[in-house]
Amino acid sequence: MAKSREPEPQPNLPNPEKSVFPIPRAILLVAFLAVAGSILAFALLGSSTGGQTEAGKLYAQAEQLLNSRDYDGAKKLFNKLIGDFPQHPLTISARERLKAIENEYLPREFDALREEFTLKSLLSKAEAAYQKEHFLTPEEDNALGYIGQILAIDPSHQRALELTTLMSAYYQNQGQASFDQRRYQTARDYFENALSLIPENPEVREKIVAVERAMAQEQQSTRSSKGRPSGIASRSTSPPANPPAVSQTIAGDPAPSSQAQLSTDQQGDKGNPALAESAPKPVEAPPGSPAQTGSLNAANQRKNATSISRKPAEQAAEAASPILLMEESQIDGGVKTLVQGPALEVPRSWNFGGFSKVKAEYIVEANGSVSQVKLVVPSKYPRLNDLVIEKVSQFKYRPATFRGKPTRFKTSEEFIFKQ
Repeated sequence: MAKSREPEPQPNLPNPEKSVFPIPRAILLVAFLAVAGSILAFALLGSSTGGQTEAGKLYAQAEQLLNSRDYDGAKKLFNKLIGDFPQHPLTISARERLKAIENEYLPREFDALREEFTLKSLLSKAEAAYQKEHFLTPEEDNALGYIGQILAIDPSHQRALELTTLMSAYYQNQGQASFDQRRYQTARDYFENALSLIPENPEVREKIVAVERAMAQEQQSTRSSKGRPSGIASRSTSPPANPPAVSQTIAGDPAPSSQAQLSTDQQGDKGNPALAESAPKPVEAPPGSPAQTGSLNAANQRKNATSISRKPAEQAAEAASPILLMEESQIDGGVKTLVQGPALEVPRSWNFGGFSKVKAEYIVEANGSVSQVKLVVPSKYPRLNDLVIEKVSQFKYRPATFRGKPTRFKTSEEFIFKQ
């Protein structure tokens, strides 16, 4: 019986189905993935570069509008950049710019517009006050006040500086004219007004020094003239005690007897009946006698001389009679009328606390001039008192009458100073 043969063992060879095909598939997969990644990367890179370019353009345009003060246009572009490219780095700067526009640029623009409007309004008021010559007063409407507000906003404002120079020149001219007329106090006031407009003007300071020097010399001269005895006797307006016509003896007449002299004295007392009756009567000479004739001639001559000499005396007495001094309320019309009076302008450089009141009493003479100025309510600031006395003394009123006759009158005036 034959034995079955067992198959011989085969060598361990690789399986074609497991070893040949898996390798090409892996390679193909890797290659595919590489190509796909490259395409995706290229696409992404191109998209990113384009976005960066567009965002940069928007930001640059917004900055230009911001610099040109077109704040609404800049806000629109910054908001577009943030909306279109929310992840872009420039969006952070865009948001900061928007905050700056709201919190800084727009308020600054509003302030600039308001400032411009304010300057135009103040300049218009300053020009109007300048035309009315309201340079320093009144307090509520003067050119210097408006100009000061303008220069506080814009120190280099050209027109405001021009007006200041013009007003200073005006006061300097007025001061020089007053100085030439020897009105030194008025000149100093004008120069101090000019100095208050331009404090750093050395020329005006020199003029003030010159005025004060002239005032001191004038006061010294006045004191010297008062202390020096005068060789000129003052003329008396009163009639002489013994008029020559009464005391003289007429040539050719016999010397008057005591009886004739007594008769003359009696004639002089005819105004007093008691004296006339009590005086002894002269003894009459017989009619036609030489004694009677000579006595009558001498008496008549003396009577004529006495009557002639009394006329100038009576006229002088009438002229020397004082003009009545009345109260203002008693004059015809009851109210005084100021014809001419200088303005009481206080220099800006004077500091009197902001408010002061001065009341002056004075007499208006028959010709309208002012005399005997007295301060019944003086100011604590001495220079204000001096100013009131000086200016009031220069007032000129319409001459007053009392019952149709020239008269003097007492009056008063109150002055209010504000600063």
